[in-house]
Amino acid sequence: MAKKFDKEFGALMAEIMEIPEPIAAMKIMQAAFKCHRCGECCTNINGVGLMDADIKRLCKHLKCGTRWFETNMIEPKPGHQSKPFLKGSVTNRRCPYYNNGCTVYEARPLVCRVYPLMNDDERGYTPHLYDNCPGTIELAQEIQVQQLLNGGGRPTVEDNLIFGAIRVQAHLKVIDLCGFKDLAKRYARLCKAFKPWDEVEATVRPQAIRYLAFTIPPEHIDQYLCAQI
Repeated sequence: MAKKFDKEFGALMAEIMEIPEPIAAMKIMQAAFKCHRCGECCTNINGVGLMDADIKRLCKHLKCGTRWFETNMIEPKPGHQSKPFLKGSVTNRRCPYYNNGCTVYEARPLVCRVYPLMNDDERGYTPHLYDNCPGTIELAQEIQVQQLLNGGGRPTVEDNLIFGAIRVQAHLKVIDLCGFKDLAKRYARLCKAFKPWDEVEATVRPQAIRYLAFTIPPEHIDQYLCAQI
C-alpha cells in the first residue's frame, strides 16, 4: 500500500513539474500577488466573462433563480457570442456587484479570482500582466530588484530544490483560489505534504520572487514597468 501511495505522490509531483514554465511562473505570481483594493479592475474593465459554474455559484450566493439571473444580469459582448458577460461590465465597463468593494466576493467569477496575472480568453487561461494595477506593478518591481541582485547568475542546486516546492505550493494555492474542489481532492496527498501558501507566505514569498527573477526575462519586466510610467 505504501508503494502505491509513493507512486501516486510521485506521479502528481511530476505532473506539476511538467507544467510549462510560463504558466508555472504565472501561478507563482498569482500566489504572491497582493491586491491593493484600488477597484481599478472592477470599475474600468472590458467585461466580466462568466462560466456555467460562475452563474451557478452567483445564483446560490444571491439566492436567485438561474432564469432570473440570465434575464436580468447578463449581456453579450461583440465577438464573444459563445460566452455570457455580467450586465454592465461591457456597456458600462463596471462590475454591477462593486460598491466600494466586491459585494459577492465569496462567489466572484473565476476570471476575477485569477485576475490580474492570468487572462481568460478564447484560448483558455494565458499569462498576462495588466496595466494600471498597483499590485502587479509592485510585484514586477520586486522581481526587477531581485534580477539586479542576481547579476545574471543562474540558480543553484539548492535553489532548484526550493523552487520545485514553490511550484507545487503555488499550484495548490491557485486551485484553492479558484475553488476547484475536484482538483483539490485529486491533489489531496500533496495538500497534506505541503503547508498552505498562506501559512508560510513570509518564508515562501522571497523565494518565489527569486524564482520569478530567474524565470522571467528581465527585458519583459523592464518593458512592462516602463509602460506604467
